[in-house]
Amino acid sequence: MTETPYQSDSRLHWVAMFMPLFAMVTIFFGAMTTTEGAGMIFPDYPTSDGQGMFAYPFLSLITTMWDNPKDYHRFLEHGHRLVATAIGIYAIVLCVLGYMLDQRRWVGHLGLTILICIIIQGLLGGFRVLLNDLGFAMVHGLFASFVLSLMGVMALVTAKSWLKPVEVKTTASLITNRSLATFVFAALIFQYCLGGGIRHFPAHPIFGNPMHHLHTGLTVLVFTLLTTISCWFAGGAITRWGGYLGVAMSLQVLLGLATYVTKYGYPPIGYQAVAGSYDQVFMRTFHMMSGTIVMAVATQLLIQVWRARKADSQIVAQPT
Repeated sequence: MTETPYQSDSRLHWVAMFMPLFAMVTIFFGAMTTTEGAGMIFPDYPTSDGQGMFAYPFLSLITTMWDNPKDYHRFLEHGHRLVATAIGIYAIVLCVLGYMLDQRRWVGHLGLTILICIIIQGLLGGFRVLLNDLGFAMVHGLFASFVLSLMGVMALVTAKSWLKPVEVKTTASLITNRSLATFVFAALIFQYCLGGGIRHFPAHPIFGNPMHHLHTGLTVLVFTLLTTISCWFAGGAITRWGGYLGVAMSLQVLLGLATYVTKYGYPPIGYQAVAGSYDQVFMRTFHMMSGTIVMAVATQLLIQVWRARKADSQIVAQPT
């Protein structure tokens, strides 16, 4: 009796694929909250000014926040909490479907891991408020990138393409791509920590120095583009994700330069920075959001190069 080949469930994949997109809404509210300095507008958690998550008059803030800065901050922080709660509920659904629809037990475990990480992320945000601690605020922001990357992994492993082997032509190409992708991934983590330091500890001599962040960012860009070029010759998924990483990192650096200009000004073109201006706020926010996307794409590439084999070393995906 032959064993029935494993088939991925498209329903689970669609749920998993939309989760990172949904999470970007949460990240947007969180990034805007940090940029605008609204993280401590509510001194309590999980309540907001003593009112429950769904009892707080959130929608009424839409009409008053334009003329009242405090209501604007309340809109950002409570909006962040509401969307985070929704993504938590979404994670429960994903976890249950992972166990129900996928024969591979580790996929269900991955969904459970994402749910646990979202709970931890919520606790980090709560401790940031209750302790009024910028250290927790920084870890809360950094951990968001890790959680988003895990969501991307869930979307990857539930896709039909995951069942196809990733092949490269030569061992040398495999070693080169693995080395470059691993180095870039580690460098991006360091770079992301520097960026978090600038946002939360601007007076720190190391983390708060924008030139450190700028120089390391340009260095990472060079190695990222080298990785993209190397992956170009591998073909298939490695080429595709290497290209995505090159584009994402290039956009991230451009947003970083724009963020620097809007924050510190640029006299040669007569641009003077204005604290709290719309261009400054949105550039800083989108730069942070773009950073989480770069980390998620780098994670995808890292997985692809490490699961790759030479073309003559066939691997058949089976449920475990």
